[in-house]
Amino acid sequence: MVERLSDPLLRYSELNETHTRYDVSTAAPSDYVLRLQFILLATINAVVAVACSILLVSLLRSKTVRSNPFNGYLVLIIIPDLVASFFCFLTCAMSAPGSSYYSERMCGFQSFYLTFGFTANCWMNAVIVYQLHKMLRQSNMRRRYYPPTHYRVLYEAAAVYLYST
Repeated sequence: MVERLSDPLLRYSELNETHTRYDVSTAAPSDYVLRLQFILLATINAVVAVACSILLVSLLRSKTVRSNPFNGYLVLIIIPDLVASFFCFLTCAMSAPGSSYYSERMCGFQSFYLTFGFTANCWMNAVIVYQLHKMLRQSNMRRRYYPPTHYRVLYEAAAVYLYST
């Protein structure tokens, strides 16, 4: 018999004093609680995805905002958050009706897009911090600072996204 991710081995209601700590930590809640958790997570991720979309569209609509390369970093740091929250919304929304994970493939895809979202966000923050450090160091030495070009910003973001996948 093949064991699926959607079939819990043990429920909270089945626990007693003979079960180990591992059993207690891996026991699944009732179907009602799982459904509520999936609905709550789907709602939160939908709100985050909409907020990221509004921020992204508002930054891209303004020509003065687009002309500054540092604002390009802001646009590019929103993308991993938008991708992760949107796909997490879809995963939770598909899992809520059945009160279990939608499929094992979806679980694998979830690990991919969440890893991408977390690593891309961290590395984009590192790139931004590097550029700010470079600007402050040049300012401290009383030298002229040349901001990165749009091409350089896109090149760094592409490298970060490629490394994060």
